[in-house]
Amino acid sequence: MHIILKEFEYQSSLELDQETYDAIAHIPLATKIGIHARQDLINRLEHYQETEPEVLRTAIDFIDKEIVPQVMRHSISGHATVRTENSLLGNDHLVSMIMDVLSERGYHISFDNRERETPKRVNLQTGEIEVEKTHYYALSVHFPKHHIQPLEQKFH
Repeated sequence: MHIILKEFEYQSSLELDQETYDAIAHIPLATKIGIHARQDLINRLEHYQETEPEVLRTAIDFIDKEIVPQVMRHSISGHATVRTENSLLGNDHLVSMIMDVLSERGYHISFDNRERETPKRVNLQTGEIEVEKTHYYALSVHFPKHHIQPLEQKFH
């Protein structure tokens, strides 16, 4: 009985204070976030096709030309990182479409947008440096690994 009481006391000490709980309760639980995700994904894809098929076609063409070749190249590892400076990825809506299409096809994808500043000119009077900004993007694509049995194991 003493052990059980100690366990309850320990668990109670781990519970959040009501004020703390109220402060964070609006953040969705990780276990609940995916419940409607599939239906939402389907609805978005259908909406793209109905309302903006040209933009969806651009997203699909980008996938065909820039992502699929890298995925095929890394097909055994289950992960490909696609790095590009393609200005199409400066359009957040197009990126969302690309991610939705790939998600529907079973890929797990994340996107990163970075900006690089390259010095171009220095004003010798003021010391001001003029820079050129370049955006570069990375798409991290995960998919099921294919385990290949080593050749020597096949003969033993």
